[in-house]
Amino acid sequence: MPSTYEKPFDVNGTHILVADMKSPLAVVITHPWGPLGGNMHNNVVKAVALYFQKQGVTTMRINFKGFGISRGYGEMKEVVDCCNFLLYGQHISHNKENKVEQTTTQIAEKPMDRKSNINGQETEANSSRHHYAPTSILLVGYSYGALIAGSASASIYNCIGYVLISTPLDVKHWLLMFNSRYHITRARNRQNFPRLMIQGSKDQFSSESSFHSLVDSFPSDTIGTVIKDMNHFFQGREATVTKAIEKWILEAYPIELKGELKNLKTATLRLPDDNKLVGSPPDDNFSMQSLLYNDDNDGDVLSINNPVEDEKPPGIMGQLYECAFVDTPCRSGAI
Repeated sequence: MPSTYEKPFDVNGTHILVADMKSPLAVVITHPWGPLGGNMHNNVVKAVALYFQKQGVTTMRINFKGFGISRGYGEMKEVVDCCNFLLYGQHISHNKENKVEQTTTQIAEKPMDRKSNINGQETEANSSRHHYAPTSILLVGYSYGALIAGSASASIYNCIGYVLISTPLDVKHWLLMFNSRYHITRARNRQNFPRLMIQGSKDQFSSESSFHSLVDSFPSDTIGTVIKDMNHFFQGREATVTKAIEKWILEAYPIELKGELKNLKTATLRLPDDNKLVGSPPDDNFSMQSLLYNDDNDGDVLSINNPVEDEKPPGIMGQLYECAFVDTPCRSGAI
């Protein structure tokens, strides 16, 4: 069920719920695997949405339209399209049916802008007179949605970080038809980019060793948190997850938030100046070949082929980032 603040929209056939709190930041949340009943009404997904709404932050819950088994390209494109929907302000200037017939990149040339002061706070006069679209996106993915959210971050220029909850590492090959390496690699691609990974110590679909190995393979700005005696589902313990997110977000953006959570609803969160883009953006006719890897054989390429038409990887928003594998001590901790 939608919360008091949420309104339904349709973006190219993808059903979403948006709670427009008029904040510079929007939190976009993705759900578990559809074939096993995962959807936007999942307990963790809803708890995260409600938490940020209480902080005065705009949220969007996505319901993936494809519930079949896939390699994840279609779901990744849905996340990109839906983020563009917010960034271009289509939730503000929607038609009566709340339906968007075209992709947002075809509707507007650039995201709506808003003014902020030198400390990243939106000015009071500007906030009260105008209703602007969000200028930045924080992705939060749960379970299968974590695999998709991390991958999508590489194609969303305005994404300023992500949180991955209960990433199903030990079954990721099956969930993505042996295409998990593609998505994990994309999730690593940005440097100087805040990341939080949360896992229960008794997760049924990911061992602690798998989790620690994943965190250690990411750039050094990645934080891993293990919640003791918690399984994959966090049933009845959702507040533990949101508490971990709260602690991380205050530490990840100390200048903008000044250690006060109340600043989250007006702060403009920014990436460090040295978060460099690599290469040039894909053109309008961009297409990408999919690499099918043998995940049990150090990524040896088995074959190269074009994915089916409705599963092309998105290349429409932002740029791809140079991948780096950093050998560092484990950065995981326990709560």
